Amino acid sequence: MPKAIAFFPWVAINGARSFGALRLIPYELGKAPGDLPYATQADIEAVLGAYAEHPRHPIRAATLVEFGDWQTGMDIEDRAQWLWALQKLVAFAALANRRLFTVAYTNTDTYKLVIQRYRAGEANRFGFHTRRRDGKGLHSWGTDEFAFHRPHHVSRSWFSIDEHLLCALMPDMPPHWRSAIEDYCAANTDSRDMPDHTEAVLLYCAFEWLFGFSNNCKKFIDALDRTFPYHADMQGNGPLADDWKGKYQHVTRPLTAWASEFCQVRGQSAHGLSREVRRFVWPVHTHLAFASMLFPLAFKKTLADAGRFEISEGDLQRMRQIDAYVLHDPFAFDFTMETEDNKHPWCELDTEHTLRAMIEQSMREVMVGKSPGADTEA
Repeated sequence: MPKAIAFFPWVAINGARSFGALRLIPYELGKAPGDLPYATQADIEAVLGAYAEHPRHPIRAATLVEFGDWQTGMDIEDRAQWLWALQKLVAFAALANRRLFTVAYTNTDTYKLVIQRYRAGEANRFGFHTRRRDGKGLHSWGTDEFAFHRPHHVSRSWFSIDEHLLCALMPDMPPHWRSAIEDYCAANTDSRDMPDHTEAVLLYCAFEWLFGFSNNCKKFIDALDRTFPYHADMQGNGPLADDWKGKYQHVTRPLTAWASEFCQVRGQSAHGLSREVRRFVWPVHTHLAFASMLFPLAFKKTLADAGRFEISEGDLQRMRQIDAYVLHDPFAFDFTMETEDNKHPWCELDTEHTLRAMIEQSMREVMVGKSPGADTEA
């Protein structure tokens, strides 16, 4: 009977972790996890030996994946579809946890999931399918003559996700939420095979699925206004404030100006219009960066409104000050000139949110300590 191993080849993890029915197990060449009930260390190493950091340098660490009563080395049968669905949730939780323009970075392809069937004792021989428009192709290789190399746009990473978000995503979700996550993840692979204009369409589709509208800019703007109430006193006055006001004089807040322009970017990409750069305030790649940061916050707010998630104080602060991000061009910053007093504007905003969250938490703890009936020292 064929066996199977499911794993993230490009992500390592410190210690075994569980999230509901999902289990993540560390793999280390020559050491871990050791022989398991249905798979030997030798067979696991033979399967993962087909994945390499560089030519002739097989990966030394990875993350094995198990779900429910399915364990590493068992026949996968009809469980594969559940694992593929879980991969999207894990990738989304990782993307929701990243901070752009920092050293710690990730993308969807970092959390690529592999499900490999094999025969015990012969795991160094393997077959794999490739897509074809008229079906699929089947290829057979051995680990001594072939390896899947880590893509150049994928960095070797340690497992880092928004754990509370993943737990909130694990129960059954409405189909349109899953579709929103799938489109968002597809727009954040960083693969050169995915052009900017396609990513713009996918990101806009993700918002359409989440908010329940279809190609309607006004409904998009209304949904953003409901999700991110405007706090004018927290937005500051960034260098692009006049550009947005001059271009979109009818709007009352930067986020609305951005949404209006993003709708145009999406329309230009989706409806056969010229893809030559219009006189937008932001170029397409900047819109993609902001939309990729905004969507996880919008999803968390939707989950919170449904009673399935509690938004962290840090994310609440980001949501209150979301318009401030629009007032800067994040790609205009010169990192060679970075100093303690001259930091990337988006990173500076993230630092402010962290500090505000810490202050809010400290104040709550003080108030709890002063509440009637609180324990006091004699």
